[in-house]
Amino acid sequence: MEIKDRKEVEEMYREFVAPDGLMNLNSGKFHESYEEVGVETCDNMNGILYLAEFHLLLKTHRLIDIEDAFRANDAIEMIQEKPGYFHRNPGRVQEKEAHDNYNGITALSILHNLDYPKEIVQAGLKNGFTFDNANPGRFSLEHWRQGIDVTHYKLAAGYVPSPDEILWFVGGTAACTFYDPVEKSSEWLLNWVRLKSLDLLLEKKARTFDRSTRNIFEVIGAAREFWKWRLNKKTDGRGIEAPFETFFKNPKHPNRILSKGLKY
Repeated sequence: MEIKDRKEVEEMYREFVAPDGLMNLNSGKFHESYEEVGVETCDNMNGILYLAEFHLLLKTHRLIDIEDAFRANDAIEMIQEKPGYFHRNPGRVQEKEAHDNYNGITALSILHNLDYPKEIVQAGLKNGFTFDNANPGRFSLEHWRQGIDVTHYKLAAGYVPSPDEILWFVGGTAACTFYDPVEKSSEWLLNWVRLKSLDLLLEKKARTFDRSTRNIFEVIGAAREFWKWRLNKKTDGRGIEAPFETFFKNPKHPNRILSKGLKY
C-alpha cells in the first residue's frame, strides 16, 4: 500500500493514535485513562516511541507536516512528570522509568526542533543519568542509562559525549547486529530510531559543528554503515522493512505500511 497524501496520514492518526497523542499497536480501541487524567491512552507502554518511528517514516516519505510537530509536543507534555522525567503513559505513575521512550522523545525533538533533550541531559548531569520518576534526582543503578542512550541525548541537546559514551554507542550499535532481526526486532528498531534521528541532526546542523563534533559523527557514521550492512545481510536484502513487519503484527499499522520497501 502506497501512502500518497496527508489525507491518508490523517486517517492513520484517527485509527492508531490515541486522544493523548500516543500510538497504538492495534487499531481503534484505546486504553482507558490512568489515575484521573481523563483522556484515553494507547494500548501499550511505548506509545511515544512508536509515534517517533511513525514520524521518522513520514519524514522519509516527505509526508511530515507542521501539525505533526504540534502533536508530538502535546504528546510529550502529556507524559512529562517534570523537566527531564517522563512516564510511559499519562498518569501511569507506578512505572518508574521508560528508557526506550526517552530515545523516542529525543528523536521527535530532533525532528521537530524541540528542547526536551536539553532537559533530559540537565537532569541527567544532576542525577548521574538515572531516571526514576518515583524519586527524581536520586541515583539508582536500576534506572541508570547506558552510554548508547546518553550519547543520543547529549548530541541532540548540543553537548559533547565523553569518549567512553561514544565507544559505548558504537559498541552497542555493533552488538545489536548479532541479534536476529526477527527474534529481536524491537532492538533493531530502537537502534534505527537512534541512528535515523542522528542522521537528521547531522543534516540540520553539520555547518555549526566544530571539528571534534564532526569527528564524533564520522565515528557514528562508520558504526551506522556496519549496522546497515549487517541488517541487509541478515534480512536477505529486505532491510529495515523486515523488523518493522515482524514487530507490528497488524498489517494496517502505519509503521508497517510506511516501512514497506525501505532498506534503512
